[in-house]
Amino acid sequence: MKKISFFIRLFIGLILVYYIFNKIGFSKIYSTIINFNIWYIPLIILIFIITFIFNTFNIQILLKSLKYNVPFGKLFRYTLLSWSFGMFIPGKLGEFSLVYFLNKENIKIGHGAAISVIDKIITLVCLFLISFFGFFMFFSPLQSIKLIVISLVLFAVIMILIVSKWNRNIIKKYILGKYSKKFAGFYSTFEFFFKHKKHILFIDFIITLIKWSINALIFYVIFLALKTTVPFLMVFIITSITVIISLIPITASGLGIREGIGIFLFSRVGVAFPVSSAVYIISLIIRSLIALFSIVFLKTK
Repeated sequence: MKKISFFIRLFIGLILVYYIFNKIGFSKIYSTIINFNIWYIPLIILIFIITFIFNTFNIQILLKSLKYNVPFGKLFRYTLLSWSFGMFIPGKLGEFSLVYFLNKENIKIGHGAAISVIDKIITLVCLFLISFFGFFMFFSPLQSIKLIVISLVLFAVIMILIVSKWNRNIIKKYILGKYSKKFAGFYSTFEFFFKHKKHILFIDFIITLIKWSINALIFYVIFLALKTTVPFLMVFIITSITVIISLIPITASGLGIREGIGIFLFSRVGVAFPVSSAVYIISLIIRSLIALFSIVFLKTK
């Protein structure tokens, strides 16, 4: 049923992307893409690498709080590989391969899983806060309040699913089964950070904020490569909003919703539809190539 649900949502997402790009005009988007200045690619890749340096810092400070010490270079490789798998595995589940890589360093699966989940929760909190301001910049007060309520409900559901004892018992019994013992320590690690290491979580939050601001630079530079200047603050806010709204489970990984909302919001700051469409396509191509390169050349090391 889960596979069927995923393919249905993937199909809806592809239809939505096709409808959006078709409405804008494939020829217009193509004409925009071929004007992309490829000399910006090295800068884009450099910015991308910097974001993963900060991402590695996030994981490292959490690990050190549990007295684990993984060399930074090795941890960088693991975070990059897990993200790369997430690019191609449905629902971003590939990103949890980080747990597998950490386990190779004798880090308990329960601890690794908790750290991975905590890092993603901090990311959500960071993007939620940025998006709250952005909602009022681009939508009416009533629409903004609705979006904030939906965001808070989504976040509350995620947290309940993680910390609820009832849900944990269901996962142990019906999903993990005999493997549940391997995840021992997940909840106690989760509880440990939120009860005793709030200052570490705050540091992680600041690093995450910096990481996402640098990530927004990728879009900013792609716009420049298409001879379009968009205020960086707008790029930062819009990219954050699109990530949050794409969490609504209508399509697979927010496909179509993310692009549609992004194109609409960029149009509100004067960006032509073909340009913002081209930015999303170019960004996807570059990220996919980086992910593929990472899997091919780093997996074997």
